[in-house]
Formats: sequence, structure tokens, C-alpha cells
Amino acid sequence: MIPDSSQVKPYSRRGGRSRRDALLIGLLLLVNLVFVSVYLSGRAQKEQRKRRQERQWRLQAQTTLDAAQRRDAAYSAARRGDETAFRAAMAGLSDQDKRVLLAAFAQDGDLKTLRIWFQAGWPVGREALDDAMVRAATFQRPEVVRLLLKHHASPEATTQIYFTALTMACSHPASETAHILIQAGADVNRKMMWMTPTGPDSDWTPLMHAAQKGSPAIVRLLLRYHADVNSRSKNGVTALSLAREADRQAIANLLIEAGAQE
Repeated sequence: MIPDSSQVKPYSRRGGRSRRDALLIGLLLLVNLVFVSVYLSGRAQKEQRKRRQERQWRLQAQTTLDAAQRRDAAYSAARRGDETAFRAAMAGLSDQDKRVLLAAFAQDGDLKTLRIWFQAGWPVGREALDDAMVRAATFQRPEVVRLLLKHHASPEATTQIYFTALTMACSHPASETAHILIQAGADVNRKMMWMTPTGPDSDWTPLMHAAQKGSPAIVRLLLRYHADVNSRSKNGVTALSLAREADRQAIANLLIEAGAQE
């Protein structure tokens, strides 16, 4: 007997909806599972990158600490006069660490250690020599300046756009270091940028620094070697205006006698 369609049709509709709902729910669960898997995978990768970066930072920090300790050991051995320990400590240093040490010895005026350095033939690049020369000029170490010049340091040494070795030598009362640099070829009219209280200013000359912070002896020295007494910075500053601003009348008088104009 063929079943009456009116008896099975409602059942078929309910069954079809149930299957579609089940498929839809399964699909949604699958999409959700894929989303969660991708999220968790990305999070895991992010955590791995973070841990890897932290390890690199720790390694770099340890490397920096080790380098600083080796550099300190070399410096301490040199200050003690322990040449054997000094040479041993220097053997493990990078070029950058040696550059830092060379500048430190130049600042200290440690001729003995510097002579050992050059006798050992340790590599000394142009930047390292410039650093050492500027440091020696800044701290008025004329014998160190002579030694560095002997080993091919430039009398025009500069480490930044703001100053040269001669600039720093002219900012002190004593004139010996400046005289050595000028005799070796330093340009008395070289113009450089300088950081003033009101901001950066360009075209400052050694004479301007001498007028502001140096001594009459330094000013006389620069004028003897034909420093331009009327040179102006970009902002209109002159050696005379700086001398008057600093209330240095003796230097102002020297500049006026040499032809400085108001």
C-alpha cells in the first residue's frame, strides 16, 4: 500500500531542516576551529619571536658588559704600569674598544702607554686618531699632541661638526697646544658650526673661541698666523662682539688694534 503523502511530508521537511542546521552548525564550528588555530599559531609565533628577541638582548647586554670589563681591565693595567697585563687585555678588544681607550690615554696624558701602543702596532684608524687628538687638545696635553702628530694624526682633527682640535686648544688660556697644531698645519680660519645658548650657529672660527674663552696669548698667536679678525658667523657674531659680551676688554683691545670693526 502506497503511503499517503500528507502523512510523510511534514516529517520530510523537519528532517531536511535538521540536516541543514546540523551542516550549518558543523561548518560554523569548523570555521571557528580554523580561526582559533590560526590565532593560537600566530600567538605562539609572536611569543617565540619575543623570546628570541629577549635572548638576543641578553646576549648583547652580556657582550657589552664583557667588552666593558675587558676595556676596564686594560685601562687599569695601564694605570698600574703593568705592561704584561695591559698587552694581554688589549689582545681581546675590538677596534671600537681600542678607539675608546686611545682617547682615554690621550686625555690622561699617558705618554708611556701611548708609546707602548704604537710600538705594539695595534691598528689605529683615522677616526681613532682624530678622537685622541681632539681629546689631547681639549685637556691641554701638548706632548701627546706631538706624539700623535708623529704617528700621522691630522692637525685638523675633528670628531663632530661643532669643533676641531684647534678650536678646543684655543678655548684655554695656555697657548702651547694651539701653537703646535698651527705649526703642523691647522687652519686658523677654518669655519665650523658651534652650539650657542640660543641654538646652533655656523662659521665660527678659532679666533672667536679664543675671544670668548681663551687668553690674550692665544689671540696674539692666531693673529700672528693671519686669523681673519673680521670674520662673521651666520648669525653675525664676530670675535670682537664675543670678547665684549664676555667682558674681556684686553682681548677686545687686541682685536681692535688688529683692525677689528664694530
